[in-house]
Amino acid sequence: MKSRYITPVVTIFDEQGRIDPEQNTQVYDFIKNHVSGFVVMGSTGEFFSLNMENARQMIKTCSEFSR
Repeated sequence: MKSRYITPVVTIFDEQGRIDPEQNTQVYDFIKNHVSGFVVMGSTGEFFSLNMENARQMIKTCSEFSR
């Protein structure tokens, strides 16, 4: 039975400070069997430093993973 937890996830950036979709997907994959969902940009603090384009990219990356 899948647990009923929704967890905040960190945002992984590359060496140039850009969001790294591949690494973020690996984080989602690592914890997917232990949670019911993810909170992207919710409480780990980095959402303050993201512009709208990066925020959309994070939402898209997580949404595509969840399908």
